[in-house]
Amino acid sequence: MRPSSLSSRLIVSSAIVSVVLLVAAGLVLAGLFTAALERNFDQRLRSVMDGLLAAVEVDGAGTPSLPRALADPRFSLPLSGWYWQITPLGGAAGAGDLASESLLEQRLAVPEAAARDGDGVASFYLRDTSGVRLRAIAQAFTLPGSTARYSLLVAGNFDELGAEMTAFNRALVASLVLLGLGLVLAILVQVRFGLGPLRGMQENLASIRRGEAEQLKGDYPSEIRPVAEELNLLIQSNVEIVERARTQV
Repeated sequence: MRPSSLSSRLIVSSAIVSVVLLVAAGLVLAGLFTAALERNFDQRLRSVMDGLLAAVEVDGAGTPSLPRALADPRFSLPLSGWYWQITPLGGAAGAGDLASESLLEQRLAVPEAAARDGDGVASFYLRDTSGVRLRAIAQAFTLPGSTARYSLLVAGNFDELGAEMTAFNRALVASLVLLGLGLVLAILVQVRFGLGPLRGMQENLASIRRGEAEQLKGDYPSEIRPVAEELNLLIQSNVEIVERARTQV
């Protein structure tokens, strides 16, 4: 195919549009999958937060305590990537904080720009001292037995989902590549089939030029049938002009 041919233009333009649409679809699907993972992960963190609320106690000095440990052992392993903490808000007098054993001496801070939902739950990302990417939620509560406000924060190791996200993205890319190849093949077939009548018209015109035919023959599609009819009329008119010229001579 010549670069300036109609078929080349149709194939290239269709291929470009298909690639753009496939890339856009891939980005949208990857974003939707990531959003679904985040929602499921946040629900797991919310369950941990509910367990903390059900178990935490506050003494007379305003210091929270947890009489029984959470069932998940990852909150007891140092720097495991799974943390929770309960910290007083507004500089509550005498109020202390409490954190999971996995946090050791460090504390996590809620970003000021963290987005909050209608219930006041903030969802955000951060990293611990080991560089692990964390997905965290935080919410303010007035704990039973105290008038002070506390911030409950629960964070989980979001990097653990990296393998799942990588597998999905690879499958998505492979599927889109196969779909793209299928679309290109379909475009080639469509262009070849759609331009078939034009190639037939070209062959008929070549036959007329060689004197092997006197008019365009064939059942042309409705879109180019008027062109074929006008060409036949033009050819017939030229023949008549030539005949009259011969007669006059």
